[in-house]
Amino acid sequence: MRRNDFESDICFFRKEVADTFQPDTMFFPVSDFVVEVLSSSTEKRDRGIKFVDYALNGVKEYWLVDADKKLVEQYVLDNENFVLAEKVQHATVRCKVLEGLEIPLDAIFNEEANELFQRGI
Repeated sequence: MRRNDFESDICFFRKEVADTFQPDTMFFPVSDFVVEVLSSSTEKRDRGIKFVDYALNGVKEYWLVDADKKLVEQYVLDNENFVLAEKVQHATVRCKVLEGLEIPLDAIFNEEANELFQRGI
């Protein structure tokens, strides 16, 4: 079921899916993992129509990043609905769908911590 085509802030496709993309690909298959960064102009849509459509279309994991609250809401797909897996405000957010993807919250919300994280420090 594909009702809408959205441009997410971050999305991930498994390699076997991404390998099928061509330069003229107009519509991509459903992402495995999507991240949306909330703002006053996008929050209603990210929590509303995108939330529902991503679930109905089979996105396996959905993160809502709230920079004001320095919080990540992590949702996982259960049948055709997202279920809140965790609200991470301190520590590390661990992706349920992508094994090994772990990001300390400081690396998301603090530029210096992000640079250290990227260098593996």
